[in-house]
Amino acid sequence: MDKVFSKDHTNLVKGIATCFLLWHHLFLADNGIFSEITIILAQLGKVCVTLFLILSRYGLSESFKKNQSGVKDFYKRHLIKLYTTYWTIWVIFVPIGVIFWGRSFTYVYGSNIYLKLLINIGGLQHFFGFEGYNATWWFMSLIIMLYLMFPFLYRLSKKYPLATVGMGILVIMISDSIMGAYNFITIYSIYSISFVIGIISSQKELFLRIANYRVHNKYIKLIVYMFALMSIILIRMYNTVLYRTQIDTFLAYIIILISIEYISNIKYLNKFLILIGVHSFNIFLIHTFIYGYYFADFIYSFKIPALIFMMLLLACLLVSVLTEKFKSMLRMVWYSILNNKNRNVT
Repeated sequence: MDKVFSKDHTNLVKGIATCFLLWHHLFLADNGIFSEITIILAQLGKVCVTLFLILSRYGLSESFKKNQSGVKDFYKRHLIKLYTTYWTIWVIFVPIGVIFWGRSFTYVYGSNIYLKLLINIGGLQHFFGFEGYNATWWFMSLIIMLYLMFPFLYRLSKKYPLATVGMGILVIMISDSIMGAYNFITIYSIYSISFVIGIISSQKELFLRIANYRVHNKYIKLIVYMFALMSIILIRMYNTVLYRTQIDTFLAYIIILISIEYISNIKYLNKFLILIGVHSFNIFLIHTFIYGYYFADFIYSFKIPALIFMMLLLACLLVSVLTEKFKSMLRMVWYSILNNKNRNVT
């Protein structure tokens, strides 16, 4: 029976990407405490960014195909959804840092506090060359830029798919030599190909076509995937020409295909990964507060990398569930206020 690329598949891969994200941030620093393999896996975990970009652009493309109500409506729906979650996490976690952990705005921003605060609330801090209240929120700036670019890239990819991919690869190859420093423009250039690949994968239904491609022996396909996976990992680790992130699109694509065709069939694991994927954006927004700013000593007190990782993951899941309940309560209060106003008007 042919596979269907469903929302569960998307959330499953997002769950895997979230696990990569946590491991990457927990163990990237080589401080002599953790083993070499732990550090290597943390370096490979950077592929989480590409995974999120491919999947999110795939999802945007699917949504755009089903509801082509115009660019204005697209921006309105998706940016409101993005900022609603971002601002909710901001309202909960930033005041905690200011009041209880000494992370005042003066401490974080240094100079031009009010201007930087306003930019940070808008998620645009990386455009202006500063980290903001949460260093990992640089990704918000990238997401917003790519959201704004989406309608243009969608139409360009649909009309000239091969040329668009070729242009993306060319940008990757020349971005470092033209831009020099590893700044925001360079980062955007590197990750733009992931964005384009996600869109084209939706337009051409590539995930489905590849997943449903049948071979005589079911193990041959898995062997091919594993060979490709290991080859890309080795190239990523030891090449001296490209940045590691410049070839992460290929690594991410293989991970997505393996997840769809094989990991999705592991009964209990897939359910847990789907749960993580559902909460992936919340976990991205809150995890640095937990392991880096507020409870670092507690998280790292478990010593063993697997235990440290699981403790952070479970803590993030718990906080995310509570955050969603808080958002639901706010929505109920808001709807109640609107209903009361409507009754008074009538």
